[in-house]
Amino acid sequence: MDSVRKVCSSFDFAALFVKNKLISEDLFIQYWRPLLLFLDTHLSGMQRQPAFGDITMGEYYQHFWWLLSRAMEYYPKIGDN
Repeated sequence: MDSVRKVCSSFDFAALFVKNKLISEDLFIQYWRPLLLFLDTHLSGMQRQPAFGDITMGEYYQHFWWLLSRAMEYYPKIGDN
């Protein structure tokens, strides 16, 4: 679970840069899309898991889950590679 938290935390922080337009959303998602697709597949059930007390992983790492949803929206836009 510790490695999952590290991944979520890293991408949660990166998502803030994307959300605040400090880096290009298109470029970021194109570069990271394979890993984001992998994470979406393997972590999709983690959103409802407890993170800290009554706070779920989805609530605690809300920017990470937002980024995953954006990457899924881009899927048809940027192709299969």
